[in-house]
Amino acid sequence: MILTGQVDAGLALLASSTAKSPNGWIGYHLLMALGCYLKGDLKTAGAEAGQIATPFFPPGLMMDALVANKAGDRSRARQDIAMLYQFYPGWRQSYRASIARFLPEPAMAERIAADFKAALDATQ
Repeated sequence: MILTGQVDAGLALLASSTAKSPNGWIGYHLLMALGCYLKGDLKTAGAEAGQIATPFFPPGLMMDALVANKAGDRSRARQDIAMLYQFYPGWRQSYRASIARFLPEPAMAERIAADFKAALDATQ
């Protein structure tokens, strides 16, 4: 639901499912980070993104960079972006296309791409 723009309903559904089964999975952390970020809850978004910011999951690195930049942690954002570009050069060539691959809702993809561009600008 979050990926289709129904952020509040998606976060509520995730909260409900977590109450029944507290084991987190990578998709849960990504959706929670994304939903909380979109709602302006940087504390929760940062906690969730931090769990998936690894070289093995590019959306996790991207989300962590976005949250870090919004929180003023330029060093962490720079580190995340450098790792993202090192392991996934396609992100450097076209971060907008890379973001659009996992965010099907165009307005959301554009917002995240604009925020990623802001993180790039702030860390250079």
